[in-house]
Amino acid sequence: MAIRSASETEILKKIQIALSHGDTRLWRNNNGEAWAGYAIPAPPRYRPGAIVIERPVRVNFGLCAGSADLVGLRSVRVTQAMVGSYVAVFAGVEVKSATGSVKPDQAAWVGFVEQAGGYGGIARSVEDARVILRLS
Repeated sequence: MAIRSASETEILKKIQIALSHGDTRLWRNNNGEAWAGYAIPAPPRYRPGAIVIERPVRVNFGLCAGSADLVGLRSVRVTQAMVGSYVAVFAGVEVKSATGSVKPDQAAWVGFVEQAGGYGGIARSVEDARVILRLS
């Protein structure tokens, strides 16, 4: 019997549960698009329970194309210039399965987060996410 590798959703949930506490919080960032409008029951020729959307409008959701599956912050104590203060540092973790591929816009987004001083990276496990968030 072949051993099934964990799905991206399973890995994402494990990361979020394991690391979203203390000074770190991670939230699910769903990206995509949908249609909104006036929903009416579909005519009988459609499958049972189907609806028709009148005057549809496309709605985009999520931060932006390529943004990470998990976004959040880490509260970090800053150095001498602001002794005793805390700042929230943005975190973005793109979750992939063992065989999942990274899209160019996802790689660019992670690179931007890192370049801007945030915690960003691609995680295929909880341990990968710990390293990205510098929790190891």
